[in-house]
Amino acid sequence: MKVRVQNDVVVEILQPIPGFSIEQSFHPDLLATCFDADSTVQAGWIHNGDGTFRHPDDPAPEPAPAPVVVEEPEPDTPSPMFTPPATIEPPVEGT
Repeated sequence: MKVRVQNDVVVEILQPIPGFSIEQSFHPDLLATCFDADSTVQAGWIHNGDGTFRHPDDPAPEPAPAPVVVEEPEPDTPSPMFTPPATIEPPVEGT
């Protein structure tokens, strides 16, 4: 079954003409804007954005936590917080 969604809400359920496929029953441009849904989905249900649907009275799913990315410096790369004394140049006099 295909459903048409506006503003994350199912506004139309597309059923094929008896004896024809959904592709034979509707124009491809219309079908391109629709989502696949199982037979439990009804008009007014909420599209979760990930291909799933929920009843309007059900709570919204919790968003996935953002991944934590920790970048380790290369082993031969000195830390930007520390400059070894051998690389510090003495001040030039007269400038």
